[in-house]
Amino acid sequence: MAEINWKKDFPTYGYDHQSRDVVLEEYKAAGKVVEAEERIFGSATNVAAILGAIFTSIAVGSLAKLSESITVFFNLAYSLIGILLVLILATFVILANFAERRRSIVYAERKVVVLRRMLGVYYGRIQLILPKGRIEGEEQPLYLKFFPGWLSSAAFPCLIVSALSSAVAFYALVVLWKSIGRTSATVPPAVEVTLLAVAFFVILCCSYRFLLMEENESLAVLFARKMARVLRVKLVDDMEYVIYRSRLSVVETARVNVDSGRISKILVFLEDKQFHLHNGLSLQGSVRAAASMAGVTRSSGGSTLSQQLVRSLFIVDQTKKYRRKIVEAILALAFDRIIDKSEQLDMYLSSVRYDHKVYGVVAAQVHFFGTPISSMSPAQCFFLIERISNVRRKILVHKILYMLAQCKSANLLTASDVDEIRDIYEVCIERDLITATENERQSLRYSVLPLAKITGRKRAFARQVLNNVLSKLLRLRLLV
Repeated sequence: MAEINWKKDFPTYGYDHQSRDVVLEEYKAAGKVVEAEERIFGSATNVAAILGAIFTSIAVGSLAKLSESITVFFNLAYSLIGILLVLILATFVILANFAERRRSIVYAERKVVVLRRMLGVYYGRIQLILPKGRIEGEEQPLYLKFFPGWLSSAAFPCLIVSALSSAVAFYALVVLWKSIGRTSATVPPAVEVTLLAVAFFVILCCSYRFLLMEENESLAVLFARKMARVLRVKLVDDMEYVIYRSRLSVVETARVNVDSGRISKILVFLEDKQFHLHNGLSLQGSVRAAASMAGVTRSSGGSTLSQQLVRSLFIVDQTKKYRRKIVEAILALAFDRIIDKSEQLDMYLSSVRYDHKVYGVVAAQVHFFGTPISSMSPAQCFFLIERISNVRRKILVHKILYMLAQCKSANLLTASDVDEIRDIYEVCIERDLITATENERQSLRYSVLPLAKITGRKRAFARQVLNNVLSKLLRLRLLV
């Protein structure tokens, strides 16, 4: 089980009655901090706008004279380049200061929400007719984001400062362009200079957004969000909160002393043998999935455990399969850099769906076995892993037998474990937890396990793909 800082990440929202006065004082102090920080942030934004406008007008009016006066000591082009460098450095420092102020405000607001929870203040479903993201109606601290969007007040300082700096940079570049004799260029200098100024504006805005990333955000996550919008695949709005809840489920699993070592081993063997080697995507699995979607082979998922996890946690719309796969792959690559492999396994086992409205290994144990089990047998581990991939409560006899043969060949299960697994299925069918016909029950009970040649799977897969391709080409030739 991955190690987690309980006190830092998972406040219990509790206190003893003797500490109530202390909590109240903390709440008052946090409220004052929020008020003061927001006042400073707003004032700084207004000052930046006013002074920036004044400075821009002065700079545009006197930049040429200033650069000419500097040429007494330096070359004109070098002088203008120096002015541009100073402008860039100053702009980045100002944006960094605004970003730090914004983070301070959000941390203080989150503290207020946590203290409210401790004091029992609850707003219910009514959000006081205020938009989401306002502290007045929030119930979860992580719903308050560092960067709520480009149309929010958090982005105004960046837009103002970046626009003013880009205006000064535009005029400086025009003067610089003339000084180095580029006025005879085939493309008008105004077009080139405008493109450079726009690029400068975009870089400044991206830098500000980068400074306001959440703990588990990255450029890859932001890119995945953009791709999801383009492909019209709906993602959850609050990834930070989803990750928090997933980690909290890992804590709950650890609290009841469930050992995840054995079930993790069987999970990796059955679902993603290269899990500890790949970076979130498996080349072999991707080829297999592509061949399946192209109709070359029979239906096959090919998703890694990382892909399955991000699909379960973050992707809301599961219907658009092909577009979803693209977003899923990008998210898996990003998630693999944020969360280490051990924690991914814990989050997977503690978060995924095992049956209708049954999420997490602890809930699955209670649902199927009647009680949480600290140390599960190999048979119980196998049963729960098989239930993860079965979403219709049915019993897939041929698949189960093949999976059993694989595990037995790899010495993960013994003959007695196989008998125990069959008994577990019988009990669950009797309790109406699994749907099965009488023929399926008899097949599972008395069928002999097939031979599972694990080492020859790659060759068999390649042979199957080749045979299918050749057969399709032959049919196409006969049709022609």
